[in-house]
Amino acid sequence: MVFVVVLIVAGAESRGQTWTGLGSDNLWSTAGNWTSPPGANPPGLIFLGATQTSSVNDAVTSVGTISFTNNTAGSGTFLLGGTSPVSVTTSITTANGPVGTDEIAFPIALAPASTLVSLNVGGNGHFLRLSGVISGGGSTELRKISDNGRLILTA
Repeated sequence: MVFVVVLIVAGAESRGQTWTGLGSDNLWSTAGNWTSPPGANPPGLIFLGATQTSSVNDAVTSVGTISFTNNTAGSGTFLLGGTSPVSVTTSITTANGPVGTDEIAFPIALAPASTLVSLNVGGNGHFLRLSGVISGGGSTELRKISDNGRLILTA
């Protein structure tokens, strides 16, 4: 008897869509800006590279994780703009990268259920700024998890 084992390795697409910035504009609804369009409720959004690092959310209403993975030389820092609130349900993460500040300027609506939203801020002079209004939450807890990074809250 012969058994065949198939191993499926989950790639980046299972964690979310990756921003390429290769579209004709800086809108999240432009398919060419992503490895695949995120739709309204992606599990995660990954921002990396140095192309169109200032972008505008006009498509996403809820996301599990937002990750800034600009941890290599030549990577830019990101400014994520927009006017509609986005529900973040799991985490916002920055890498230990070059000195700089990633910023989320759109409003963040926390889920009303009991949730922990982790803010994993990388070190080495890398900062995360949340400049949009943070609302909702009920018993949701925001927790900064990092020894070296800096979290800046402004609104």
